[in-house]
Amino acid sequence: AFPDPQGICINMMPFIMDDKMSIPEEYRHYWELIRACPLPYEERGKVGFLTIHESFVARGQSQRRQGLHLEIPGVVQKEGRVFQTKTAWGEGYLSIPPHGYLRGINNRFEHFEHGINNGDYNGLYISDYLKGGIYTASTVADSCRAWNMRIPEPEKTVGSLGDSEHLREFLGDGTMLEPSVLYWMTDATPHESLPLAEGAFRQYFRLVTSSVSVW
Repeated sequence: AFPDPQGICINMMPFIMDDKMSIPEEYRHYWELIRACPLPYEERGKVGFLTIHESFVARGQSQRRQGLHLEIPGVVQKEGRVFQTKTAWGEGYLSIPPHGYLRGINNRFEHFEHGINNGDYNGLYISDYLKGGIYTASTVADSCRAWNMRIPEPEKTVGSLGDSEHLREFLGDGTMLEPSVLYWMTDATPHESLPLAEGAFRQYFRLVTSSVSVW
């Protein structure tokens, strides 16, 4: 389960992904959730980026970014001019995609060591499939929606800061992310934070793996 909330709000804090002591003491109670992310060997010892957002969200408001978007920035502008169009952080792919590009890993936040088979990967390990990407979870139902896909060549199809709203009509209904389920996705997986039907306190967790080119 998520740890008890403390009103934390940090965004893209760097830390060594397999080193608890690289995390400031006031955030270390999230270590078990970090350990639940089945990081492949190549991510061990590298810098990842941690986001924790704990806050009350009023009815009709969203805690995170509304509107369909990718985490890959897409087109970056400087002084009104495009100066970089192929940017990415997190990246992420499945070496053999049995579940596509949006994967609910588990709902118990268990610690996955490399070599543990969780039962539906035909004898291969979950960390053999997940390469890079983003791990995310929250505590509130119907607060985030994602699409099980990866937008190809996002530098040609998405707008500034990953804006993908113009693609909505082509993507279908998407998937509501369940509360307290850890998900993996690529940085080119469309998703959006949703306004809440009723006010609620929400905890949000995100771990971005080591490949970062723009932030």
